[in-house]
Amino acid sequence: MNNKKQLYLILFLSVLFAHKSISKETNSWKISSDHSLHNLASKEIVYSGNASFISGTLMINGDEIRAIKNANGDLTQLNIKGNPVVMKQVENNNVSVLNAKSLKYDYSNKSTTANQNVIFKQQSQSGSFDIKAYSLELSDNQALQLRATGTPIDIIITQPGQDPIKATAEQLNYNGEDETFHLKGDVVMTTQQETIKAHVISYNAAKQLLQMSRTKDNQVELIKN
Repeated sequence: MNNKKQLYLILFLSVLFAHKSISKETNSWKISSDHSLHNLASKEIVYSGNASFISGTLMINGDEIRAIKNANGDLTQLNIKGNPVVMKQVENNNVSVLNAKSLKYDYSNKSTTANQNVIFKQQSQSGSFDIKAYSLELSDNQALQLRATGTPIDIIITQPGQDPIKATAEQLNYNGEDETFHLKGDVVMTTQQETIKAHVISYNAAKQLLQMSRTKDNQVELIKN
């Protein structure tokens, strides 16, 4: 290909990729936006303005989506910015909604990392929980696995026929396989009847069982409300 043909090709690609209402679709995912910029050398595509990603039951909306591909041209990762970024998934009567200032979605292993002003809500027939945190990591290959950190994080657990459980902590790990919440670091858990203070509290929502652990310096405190 001579230099003139190469120049025409580059100009054509520049006009095509800058066109309004860009849409990229394959059998498994779709990205749309007002504008896009393709870096052919780095395999990175920047979608800006009303950017949206859809894959199956998953939808992510933001101001900007950076799509990264591997050497084979396969999508591997999305970096999304927004005010806020909104990620929503509806599957098997389970609804999850995640809001954050920035979000990284690993398309290869279906894992998500969210940072700043994170709000996450999971709702199912067995109940719901709401989380406010600084950062949150989650994956959902078999069952939902979640890790959140903050100063502190806030969580509300709601189950049918039960009073809501409210808690604050420095760290939270949730295992969706057995529906267990593991809270650690200056944990304060409040129900309608009592307030519990401990270094570690584990709550099995399926069995409605609480387990508390003290530190070497402080015992577990139980305060009647």
